[in-house]
Amino acid sequence: MSDSQHQEENVKDDTVTLDFALEELVFSSGTRIPIEENETIFIVGPNNSGKSATLKEVESQLRSHSAAKTVLQEIKYRFNSDLNETTKYVKEKCSKILNQNKQLVYQIGNAGLAESNIRQVYNQRGTGLGHLTGLVCKYLNTESRLTDSNPATRIDFKKSPMSHPIHFLEKFPDKEDEICNLFEKAFSQPIYIDRNAGNVTPITIGSVYEKSYKEKRFDTKIMERIGELPRLEEQGDGMRSFVSILLSTKINQRKLVLIDEPEAFLHPVQIRLLGDSLTNRDKEAFQTLISTHSGDLLRSAISKNDRQIKIIRLERQGTINIPKVLHKDDISNLWNDPLLRYSNILDGIFHSTTIICESDSDCRFYSAILEEICSAKDISPDVLFTHCGGKHRIKTAVAALKRLGVKTKAICDIDLLCEENTSRELLEVAGGDWNHVKGDWSALNGATKVDGTRIMKDKALSEIEALIRNEESKYITKRTERRIIETIKAKSVWKQLKKGGLDSGILKGDVYKSTLNIINKFKDVDIYIVPEGEAESFVKSESDHGPEWVGKVLSNYNLAGPELLKARDFIETVCSDFL
Repeated sequence: MSDSQHQEENVKDDTVTLDFALEELVFSSGTRIPIEENETIFIVGPNNSGKSATLKEVESQLRSHSAAKTVLQEIKYRFNSDLNETTKYVKEKCSKILNQNKQLVYQIGNAGLAESNIRQVYNQRGTGLGHLTGLVCKYLNTESRLTDSNPATRIDFKKSPMSHPIHFLEKFPDKEDEICNLFEKAFSQPIYIDRNAGNVTPITIGSVYEKSYKEKRFDTKIMERIGELPRLEEQGDGMRSFVSILLSTKINQRKLVLIDEPEAFLHPVQIRLLGDSLTNRDKEAFQTLISTHSGDLLRSAISKNDRQIKIIRLERQGTINIPKVLHKDDISNLWNDPLLRYSNILDGIFHSTTIICESDSDCRFYSAILEEICSAKDISPDVLFTHCGGKHRIKTAVAALKRLGVKTKAICDIDLLCEENTSRELLEVAGGDWNHVKGDWSALNGATKVDGTRIMKDKALSEIEALIRNEESKYITKRTERRIIETIKAKSVWKQLKKGGLDSGILKGDVYKSTLNIINKFKDVDIYIVPEGEAESFVKSESDHGPEWVGKVLSNYNLAGPELLKARDFIETVCSDFL
């Protein structure tokens, strides 16, 4: 029998449907968020913000309106199918089983419903859908995903409904090929439906080494070779979970699919493939709510502008869950920024606080100092350090994360203040008013606008001689060469400030007071300017810069020691709200 003949046999079985849709979520804060038809919604946020609880309460409140209401005050949905349509759907979609009392019932999810009870349950839907919930909603938590791809009970397709997604794979080869192709991309090996396994239909994994499998899938020898392959249920958690999610979204029999942390058990490449698959809809008409803590999943899901996606970020304040919504246009604008597309800055939405630095080496140093402080206090705050490749990009990162409702801080070297536009734009993006510092900045600019200072010949000579005398190599190394060049270069006031810091004596009197006022105004909106000038100025005895300097400091110094007291004081100030 050809593939087309196999597909034509049961197409009519897929014509029955129910008129159901989730329409609105009302969170404990009172915020109402409408849910659109066929929409994929990602629920994100820091730990314990209510992501997984949201999914559980959607399912439980569908079942009963009196269910617990901790994260969600209320859910609104429509169920407009009449009793005849509902009964017909149950009979054509659900298999009959014997319950514990040996009574013949229809299997709906994990529940059994006798035909005589369908009317009663239907008439009580004003208080919840009860056993009908399993007809319209599929809840995939991490536990159920390990068994949902287990072998399906073999059925007589002419007499019994296709009640398991594997039945669809068995009868519709194009669906089998779709799932197989996605799995092979993720795990570098195909899967097959074993159509000759007795009273069950399992999925097997491996290869039959047959390029023309699609044309020969019903060949006796090919089917025998498929039956000899290892079964999927004997494989690791990642493979089983991946297939279970595909079965519930690509062979979907529900109007609403709830998926809790689909990234569990998977490696980043597999997570990215899954993120694309979850939002790549063709003709599937259903809604998906996904809780996630994976930046890889989210970046993959939002990478295409043609997807119907919404992001809800949750924050918990006491017992109240506060959502922040990003719609499709917001997501497109975010994704068009290369800074967010190719960095981990978007991961800030999964943390309570994000601290943005100018460079990766700054992140390493300041995060190490914070870790030392937290270790001494025996606390573990939920903080992400990330960088944006220079002071000019900090405003973009701050603006993006604030739109997502993320508590955002930034650490900047003191030379941020040497450019008016850069300083002003960052202050305003963070919520400050440039008019409050404009006069002070003009005073600072006037005192530092001299491009350079003259270098004393005798001083330069003595410094160069000292560098050469201290050179351990027979020849002058590149490092010494760079230091000699620095010695004879005219140094701007800003370079001196960056090396010496605010208290180096370079700024005096009213200019010093103006600079201090600017720094305090920036601090009011969580932009922290390093008083020592830059990270490297916290340990001046190490002359290297960037990664080399950080490596030496972290290797050779006690982070709790007196040498790093000023660095600890600075980070205590930056993180005072949670330390």
